[in-house]
Amino acid sequence: MSLCFLFAASTLWEVFRMDMGGMKKVLNELENGRSWVAVTVKTREGPTKVLETFEKYLKDNGWKPQFKANWWSSNAFGVAMFEAEKGKEHRVVLVKWVVTEKEEVMNVESKDDREGRTEFYALVDMISDDLIFDSVLRHMMSRY
Repeated sequence: MSLCFLFAASTLWEVFRMDMGGMKKVLNELENGRSWVAVTVKTREGPTKVLETFEKYLKDNGWKPQFKANWWSSNAFGVAMFEAEKGKEHRVVLVKWVVTEKEEVMNVESKDDREGRTEFYALVDMISDDLIFDSVLRHMMSRY
């Protein structure tokens, strides 16, 4: 693992940690919300670092990611998805991200199963317009 990669990942993590209001809201919705939690973020980083940042955040707060996936378009936006468990609780976390000059948690909201699935389908469908080979997409749509 390169030193540059480690620096970029730790920098992104520290920036999101500094947005304590936004990240505390994520944790609050995980602990007290409905089955899906949708998070919207602005970031300077790409899809892999967003996925790693939120996976680390979940783990650091006692949640165990059981599954993770990430889709992105050529237009600098995407969605990361986690299935996470803590005790008997199960949540699906959607992280909608867009690449900008800022690092910020824009919005956090809980959704019931129907709302979460509808938003997930819409996002992946929108992103899939840029995909040529979508066997992974078909698998995920059948999963949810």
